Amino acid sequence: MNNIQNIIEKQLNAHAHHMVNCFKNLTIRYEYCVSKDIYLMSYYTDKLVDYNEFAEDAMKFADKMNIIYNELNAPLFCDNEKLFKLSANATTISNKNI
Repeated sequence: MNNIQNIIEKQLNAHAHHMVNCFKNLTIRYEYCVSKDIYLMSYYTDKLVDYNEFAEDAMKFADKMNIIYNELNAPLFCDNEKLFKLSANATTISNKNI
């Protein structure tokens, strides 16, 4: 893993912890995808009470990552693995494991 990937992973981890602290029923999974050469992050939102507030925060973070790393290197985000599937080895962040 190169230095930029390490930095992105740290930012994703910090973001995931922040989000699950703000949205108690949220689970987030992420991993680096070698074949796509990019990080993938999926939000599991089925149990969220205030989806609109969550979506606003999530979009702000995605926009920030796109600005910093450009759209070719920035992580891809989705809800409930609708756009991509994560492996069993993906990092999982929820209130159950923080």
